[in-house]
Amino acid sequence: MKKVLAMLMAALMVAAMFTGCSSSKPATETTAAAAAAAGTVKIGMSGPLTGGASAYGLAVKAGMEVAVEEINAKGGLQIEFNAQDDEADGEKAVSAYNVLKDWGMQVMAGQVTTGSALAVAPESTADNMFNLTPSASAESLALSGANIFQMCFTDPNQGASAAELVSTKALGTKVGVIYDSSDDYSSGLYKGFSDKAAELGLEIVATTSFTADNKADLSTQVTQCQDAGADLVFLPIYYTEAS
Repeated sequence: MKKVLAMLMAALMVAAMFTGCSSSKPATETTAAAAAAAGTVKIGMSGPLTGGASAYGLAVKAGMEVAVEEINAKGGLQIEFNAQDDEADGEKAVSAYNVLKDWGMQVMAGQVTTGSALAVAPESTADNMFNLTPSASAESLALSGANIFQMCFTDPNQGASAAELVSTKALGTKVGVIYDSSDDYSSGLYKGFSDKAAELGLEIVATTSFTADNKADLSTQVTQCQDAGADLVFLPIYYTEAS
């Protein structure tokens, strides 16, 4: 994370240097130059700090806070950090982004989850906001704008790797799948797994799904996999539903 923040600061310094080359400066570059001159950089993030996916958002927030504290303790360029709760909801993520913009954010270091990142991408692209997500994994996210970057592997990579593991380790011969069709992350992993399974000759005997509105009881989906003779179940879903 320290390397990531160092890269973000370097990007701001470069933006600040190029700002002086133009008489008509975009607002974001002017702000970046002012921050660099003042010796501070404002970095914002949003993620699920409450709700069913809060373990992910709280982990990212804690990691960033540790890195900021260590970097600031060394002196020199200082970082101001602001984390907002978006509850892994797209609309709330856009609201959180606007709160951070009003605060004076110059660098976005996350949305944490895929759905939130996709919702905010058009906003940050329009603002030319440097946007680096630590964990949003939709393959389409990096295509949303030249200013958007991903640190982690994409959904198809994760799904394909899971299928390869099942195949090479002979973990099962008949696979059942339970995924969240209303979630971009879950759907992306399922597609990657399904495509690779077909390539490897893995038999998917049952494909079942649920949505955010009917995830309280997944016994029907489990029974469908069982009735189809599945000896392994692939769950590209969040930990709360998986448990």
